[in-house]
Amino acid sequence: MHFEAFTVAVMMAWRSLTQAADLPRLHWDRVQRLIDRAVARGLAQRSTEGVRRVGLDEKSFERGQRYVSLMTDLDGRRVLEVVAGPDTAQAVALWEA
Repeated sequence: MHFEAFTVAVMMAWRSLTQAADLPRLHWDRVQRLIDRAVARGLAQRSTEGVRRVGLDEKSFERGQRYVSLMTDLDGRRVLEVVAGPDTAQAVALWEA
């Protein structure tokens, strides 16, 4: 767990996961598994208690060809949920989540 925490901290400090993987000498697949476990732990611990204001937004990536919709806690400045796609159905899915 300490090594995973260190590796996640390194990944957060670097802009490139490839560069971050070089420091602890990890293969990219291993880095992805560490990320997946860290996200799962974070999701298991998150709480929406105290959330008073939320924001809905969409973001594009891959030169504007793909979109995600996200819900954020405006006061706590954190992402609450992310779903693929920019349309009304995704906004409803965010709200229901």
